[in-house]
Amino acid sequence: MKNKSLNKKTVKKKSVKDQLIGIIQEKAPEEPDLTCPDINSLQDLLEKLRTTNTELRSSAEYWRKITLVLCEHVPAGEIKSIMKNITENPNSEWDFINDYMSSIGRR
Repeated sequence: MKNKSLNKKTVKKKSVKDQLIGIIQEKAPEEPDLTCPDINSLQDLLEKLRTTNTELRSSAEYWRKITLVLCEHVPAGEIKSIMKNITENPNSEWDFINDYMSSIGRR
């Protein structure tokens, strides 16, 4: 004869504490999606800041490459002249730089 206790599934009774927690969880209202609008606004702001920071890094990398190419291909005397002109009139040399970069195929 087989042991009857082995054939029956053993069901553990929940403790009173577990039963109470279950009842409370069943009756509790659902959490709202937006628990704090201020936190959500801050998260949105941080995402915009992250995007702006990424764009700034890309821009810095672009200008770094242009500077390296100019330093590599433009004679030192011309670089000093370009720097002086840019300092005196910040918009004066951008056309030259863009034309030069295009002429060497580095745009």
